[in-house]
Amino acid sequence: NCDKQPTPNATPPTASDSLHSKPTRAADKTPRISQQEIVNFPGVGKVTIKADATFGQDVRLIFEDSQSGKRLLEEPFYGEWDCFEPDADDPETAPYARFRVLHIAGLPDPLIVGIAISHGGNDGDWEAVAVGAVNGNLKDLTPDRLTTSDQGGFFFGDLEAGRGLGEAEWQGIWDLDCDCEAHFGKHQYEMKVYKWSEEAKRFEWHQVLRTRGQFYSDKKAVRSLGFNLSDARKTFPDFKDFFE
Repeated sequence: NCDKQPTPNATPPTASDSLHSKPTRAADKTPRISQQEIVNFPGVGKVTIKADATFGQDVRLIFEDSQSGKRLLEEPFYGEWDCFEPDADDPETAPYARFRVLHIAGLPDPLIVGIAISHGGNDGDWEAVAVGAVNGNLKDLTPDRLTTSDQGGFFFGDLEAGRGLGEAEWQGIWDLDCDCEAHFGKHQYEMKVYKWSEEAKRFEWHQVLRTRGQFYSDKKAVRSLGFNLSDARKTFPDFKDFFE
């Protein structure tokens, strides 16, 4: 967003519709597909997955039957785009999404993890979603979009230390009660954890944690909470430049 300030929140996130922002460029609806791949899902068959970043609408992942073209699932992201007008000639400023096909033992296989970024003046607004096949149908496996900033991260997989499988988001928390913290500086960190429910076949809310101390590094902050998790964004080739 324009000047992202994460708000401390120790309760489960609200429905993603509450994050819906105003589309930015309604006049230009030329299809803009940033990534496309055909993936075979058990019980579903071959599915064409598209990362659609067409101006004037929410960035989204589209899942279509590869033979019939029938739309099976659509997963929009709700980034805050209303602080700038994206320039079609400057893709660096435009919101966009990418996805990866993951194979994680114990989770629906394949697992599609989609991540979207909308740029801001001082920070980026990031969202993530996981999709898999359950009982012959494609399903959004996350109770809500995971959200973070440039200084945060996402994780999908084994939470380690006997915690089981899950997903997590973490990000630095600005001290909003004073003007004493630089944007890219030392912060407390908050991490939200969702654990995989084999019965429900989805990730379910588990807990929220906050560091006692302040950290420059999100990796050190996460380790201080007893986790050793790597940021999924850094495994996406198109996102690596953000973190070098």
